[in-house]
Amino acid sequence: MRFSPRPVPDAPRDRILHAAQRIFEQQGRVDVPLTEIAERAGVAPSELDWHFAAKEDLINELLRVVTRRAARVTREALKRVEREADAAGRPPALRAIVEAFCVPYFDPKNGPTLARLILRHQRRPTPWSASVVSDELDELAQAFLRALGKAAPHLSADVLRWRLYFMVSSALLATVEPILPSRVSRLATGETPQEDAARTRAELLDYLVAAFGPEPDARPPASQSASPPASP
Repeated sequence: MRFSPRPVPDAPRDRILHAAQRIFEQQGRVDVPLTEIAERAGVAPSELDWHFAAKEDLINELLRVVTRRAARVTREALKRVEREADAAGRPPALRAIVEAFCVPYFDPKNGPTLARLILRHQRRPTPWSASVVSDELDELAQAFLRALGKAAPHLSADVLRWRLYFMVSSALLATVEPILPSRVSRLATGETPQEDAARTRAELLDYLVAAFGPEPDARPPASQSASPPASP
């Protein structure tokens, strides 16, 4: 999938959010001064304060913006997979479902910010960020569970929830942690592994597809285990 660059918005509030996302992308972190965001957005600090009383308000609103955008493109990708499967009279292909799930993470403009903000929420959840994730992603996660259930009927609903949970974790880590390919290189002895985005994407997809593979689940059920939250 080809990704188009985001246009620079005109409204001050949207410019602030756009500037914050660009800074987060470039610096790889979200703990940046509000004055730096205001300068990049071309607004006075007082105007930024008028729109966002605190940095947490800005970060939470950006979380809503990027998760809503990710949910929209992911939902469209999953619907395409399901329509093609219905037209062919077969269950949706497992790899196609996984590829649809990974679409927002592979977006070079939005993927890193999406992953960092979700990870930040997981480390330091607030009622507001939890509400954003629930509102924007829970329904989509249920749609993926239904599709995965059709593609991997040998797995129970409980196992599917756990594997979707770990699929989310793997995609987040692969998106935000550029050191991973270098770690792969250090583990290679006498080889020169390919280290680029295409290789990372291919290996991640193969890994995730294998997690839902056709082999029956032979593990005994864990006693009194709690199912994790699932959100792409």
